[in-house]
Amino acid sequence: MLLIDAHVHIHHCFDLSLFLTSALNNFEHLSPRNTESEDAERVLMLTETRSASFFDRLSAAAAAACESLTVQAGSWVFERTSEDCSLVSRNAQGQRIYLIAGRQVVTAERLEVLALGTASRLEDGKALEATLDEVRAARGIPVIPWGFGKWMGKRGKLLHSFLYGVHEESGLFLGDNGGRPSFLSQPRHFELVRSRGIGVLPGSDPLPFPSEVTRAGSYGFMVDRPVDHECPGRAIKAMLREKGLEVVPYGKPERAWRFFRNQVKMQFLKETQR
Repeated sequence: MLLIDAHVHIHHCFDLSLFLTSALNNFEHLSPRNTESEDAERVLMLTETRSASFFDRLSAAAAAACESLTVQAGSWVFERTSEDCSLVSRNAQGQRIYLIAGRQVVTAERLEVLALGTASRLEDGKALEATLDEVRAARGIPVIPWGFGKWMGKRGKLLHSFLYGVHEESGLFLGDNGGRPSFLSQPRHFELVRSRGIGVLPGSDPLPFPSEVTRAGSYGFMVDRPVDHECPGRAIKAMLREKGLEVVPYGKPERAWRFFRNQVKMQFLKETQR
């Protein structure tokens, strides 16, 4: 059994040990597991922006640390796998969380695109279709994630029009978001793509505030598959490309008061970064 959070940021304000311990707790207590899935494996799909390189730093540190190829961060040890796009983090009790490399880019239309399962760096500012092609060329899984404001107005109409021409063979997914507020209904874009055989992958999408360090693992999905310990990234990407894959989402949308608080904080952060 795999428990996967498909939209994860590690921000500079996060304590890495607390981040992973919180993710483990969220996977344990918020996912729809039963007594038959106690051996579930946990996966965080990283979606790093151009200003972030935590996966590269952890991978390089693990390679250089010692003969066992491990490096520690608090109570967690990091180990390399047999591929360049994944790491294993392990705590003192032997509990594992797999970290899969990935990027988040912004298109010329100011839409976000996730590239899951690739360590390649991708450029911002290209047209949507060109960006999706670049993600596929990097052997990543392309995902267009929900974002407040980004799927409304002119951009929302553009995306809706684009999705009418997309089919299952494109390998594209949409992304649901743990920050989507509970008072909003599911976006119409989800209904459109599901009717075309295109899946929706949930993820927590932690924001760049210290309070968000406990968010990872709180919003995601469950798949009844084992993990490939040597090449988890490659195996997960192959699994996601299968037709008819049953994805069971878990987690609750954001509470209204927290959503509005975070929106105010995000606007303040944007103003201070100008």
